[in-house]
Amino acid sequence: MPQLNLSKQSTEWIERAIFVNSEEYERIMVSLSDDKEREQSAELDNLQKWLDELRQELEQRKIIESVLKSRAAIVAYCDAEKRPRGTSGTIPCPICETGTLHFSRAAYNGHIHAKCTTEKCVQWIE
Repeated sequence: MPQLNLSKQSTEWIERAIFVNSEEYERIMVSLSDDKEREQSAELDNLQKWLDELRQELEQRKIIESVLKSRAAIVAYCDAEKRPRGTSGTIPCPICETGTLHFSRAAYNGHIHAKCTTEKCVQWIE
C-alpha cells in the first residue's frame, strides 16, 4: 500500500474527522440499536397477542367440537333407543370417556342441555 505524504495539519484534520465520525457513528449505532430493540419488542408484543388470540380461538373451537360431538352422541342414543323428545338420561361421555354425560332434551324444540360428571369436561345449554 503506498504511503501518503500528508502535512501535519492534514493528518490532524483527518484524525479529528475520524474521531468525530466515530462518536457520531457510535451515537447512530446506539440509536439504531434502541430503535431495533423497540421494534423487536413491539414485534414480540404483537406476536404474543397473536398467540394469545390463537390459543383462545383454538380453545373455543375445542369447546364447540366437544359440544357437537356430545350432542351427536346424545341424538344417536335417543334415536337408537326410540326415545321421544322431552326425555332425559345418561350416556358414557364421548369426550373424556371416563365420565357420565347427563342430558335433557326439550319436548317443544328438541334443544339439549347436558353436563359431564368429569370436572372441566363438556357442558352446555341450548
